[in-house]
Amino acid sequence: MSNTATPELKWQFKLGNTLIDFPNPFGSIQDNKRLLAQHFPQLRWTEIYEEDARLENGCMVLPVVPPPVKTNG
Repeated sequence: MSNTATPELKWQFKLGNTLIDFPNPFGSIQDNKRLLAQHFPQLRWTEIYEEDARLENGCMVLPVVPPPVKTNG
């Protein structure tokens, strides 16, 4: 009898239509957000909660909702 272990789910951020893999699959959401913030500054100004994650195509996807654009006037 063989043991078939289920693979861990892959986590991703969804920024618009772009899916971004977690750079550190063993890190927390906040750790991965901090690592990616250098290349995706939109992540700096958002709150991301684990409860918002959805299962899409075998991956856990966290939507990133950017803050509204500020205008002068």
